[in-house]
Amino acid sequence: MIMSFKGAANLLNKNYFLALIIIFIALESRPVFATDKYNLDLNKLSTVQKKTNSLKQIKSYTHPIRNFTIAIPIGAELIERGESVQVSIRSRRGYIINIQSGDANTSLSLLGMITKLEKKYLGNRKPWSHKISENQLNFAGLDAINAIYDGAGTRTEVVIARGLKSDLVIIFFAPVENFEKLKLEFKWFLANFSPDSIELSSDKKNSSNFLPLMPPLKQFSNSSNGFSIKYPEKWIVTKSVDGTIVFFGQDKRTQADQIIVSIQNVRTVAAISTNEVTKKALIELKNSLIRNAENFRVIEEKPINLILGNLRLSGREIVTTY
Repeated sequence: MIMSFKGAANLLNKNYFLALIIIFIALESRPVFATDKYNLDLNKLSTVQKKTNSLKQIKSYTHPIRNFTIAIPIGAELIERGESVQVSIRSRRGYIINIQSGDANTSLSLLGMITKLEKKYLGNRKPWSHKISENQLNFAGLDAINAIYDGAGTRTEVVIARGLKSDLVIIFFAPVENFEKLKLEFKWFLANFSPDSIELSSDKKNSSNFLPLMPPLKQFSNSSNGFSIKYPEKWIVTKSVDGTIVFFGQDKRTQADQIIVSIQNVRTVAAISTNEVTKKALIELKNSLIRNAENFRVIEEKPINLILGNLRLSGREIVTTY
């Protein structure tokens, strides 16, 4: 999978075109949670209570036990089930939001809850083939952590939050090719989430919603590569033999959790414009993947414009699976 990498980059040499590439190696598995409290099997939804909001207005819902309030996206269907009242929201646009809640388990940290979840669902022959990201958050005034996973054409974002009385697990999943567009609705959903006031400590009642905590960063800068960039301090940096490709990645990786960012310099030559260099580099990348990867498919391809200080850069962005 190829995506753009968000970072602070400064172009130092106009003779370089910077191609930003993130490579994820995905293992095939089926995205079904069928045996425990994270069950997302939609075939059984006909047996539970269904509440559909009007297409003309947004409706709110208050949980009968935990008293949190949510806004139901327009055209979506809300389903309650079980004695603990697990909530599922199914949208006609193709995504699902699942909300689990229970008493706060203070003996297990939020990171421990993520780790416990990953033991069940992340890895070879499990619903999630690899992990994309993890961040600590302040979500609606609650301490929280979120993580994003891929598996068999489905991308899943998990938000785990802890109040004074309750733990919340919010799971959003959608097809990989539509995830970024549909995620806007998930962000809207999170921004309109209100926990019960008893969940908030006095110093967090007025805190902002969903503010990510930036991880510590290091700075990479090398004039011969034509750019500088900030990257997570726990990542390592390596270069190709000829020095034209710089790789950023985790020190210890497994097939289930592998993230590599590569930034490649494509040297311009006489009589070739920047647009032609971009086009040529992209064709070479596609041809390489066609030759060497199985089930290669381009999901999306579009022009991209980056504004970095006083610089305005143009290029193309592609998202693929293989």
